[in-house]
Amino acid sequence: MKYEKCEKCGAHLDHGERCDCDKEKEYRAEAEHTKKDDNK
Repeated sequence: MKYEKCEKCGAHLDHGERCDCDKEKEYRAEAEHTKKDDNK
């Protein structure tokens, strides 16, 4: 099976699959932001 590699994070992806590393990064940033707001 041939695979591709994400240029940003290096994840191994199936042919035609798109990496969700950008979405995951945004999700983590939002979660941290929310956590900080909860501590106020």
